[in-house]
Amino acid sequence: MNKESSPDKKYFEDQTKFKEKLEPETALERFAATVIAKNIEGLRAEFVLLDSFRTTNDAISSFIEHEDCNRHKDIVCYDRTRVILRDGLPLETDYIHANYVKSQLCKLKTTYICTQCPMNNTVNDFWRMVAQEKPKIVVMLCKNIKNGATDCAQYCPLEWGQSKQYGNIRVQYMKKISSITEKINNNGIPKSRMGMLRILRKIPDHPNSRTIIHCCDGVGMSGTMIACKISLKILLEGKNLDVMDVIREIRSQRACAVRTEAQYIYLHKTLCEYISAKKILRRPIFDFIKLCEAYHANVI
Repeated sequence: MNKESSPDKKYFEDQTKFKEKLEPETALERFAATVIAKNIEGLRAEFVLLDSFRTTNDAISSFIEHEDCNRHKDIVCYDRTRVILRDGLPLETDYIHANYVKSQLCKLKTTYICTQCPMNNTVNDFWRMVAQEKPKIVVMLCKNIKNGATDCAQYCPLEWGQSKQYGNIRVQYMKKISSITEKINNNGIPKSRMGMLRILRKIPDHPNSRTIIHCCDGVGMSGTMIACKISLKILLEGKNLDVMDVIREIRSQRACAVRTEAQYIYLHKTLCEYISAKKILRRPIFDFIKLCEAYHANVI
């Protein structure tokens, strides 16, 4: 990614909170204890503060020029970090609602690409991006059909051996390796425990690699998953974790990442599930997870 696509450093000048080197187990336990002490109400109050964070100086000219390629008018795509399609087609077709996301808060090797789910008029552009960026994996975090309506265009063949043409690119279903399916609440939050962690285990973290992640809007659960990955890396590097700083960093590259209060609480629940699996503060974490599940069951 070029220099113009790097995260905005002005939000991360004070790194003192990350400089204290801890054993990973200590960092994990300290974070879990802090989250448990905050409880649901504390996290809700945090999200109110976080939700006021906006980057106001970023240009969005390409987003404005390509209105028909944007799923949501209120979720902008920054020029500074956007994926530019460079396959030789006319310049007016170099746009896709997708942004690169990297981290300066941990030693993250992979560059993530956060994008909205393809629409009927952007499926070809989606595959142009895949061909250009050569991701190790594409993660889909939404349904094709939701409440009887099309939520995501069908952008790949469904049956083994089947192939389909998308512009200049032919895609063939070669092999099914594994499938992870999660039941979700009405607010889009997975019902099962460890669901996001199971998906993250499938995502490699190799130098100079790319991973494309999309949900419906391209910022909610996509941003939550990237925030979870970065947060775990910070903790396992033995650093103190401030989740709000992680989300601010992501939002400086991909607007509106971790879009809802429910997603913010789910992120903390998932991190605590990981910590509990390491046999740290298991009883207090179990109680906190139960509170999170009750919250998500009642939030639309």
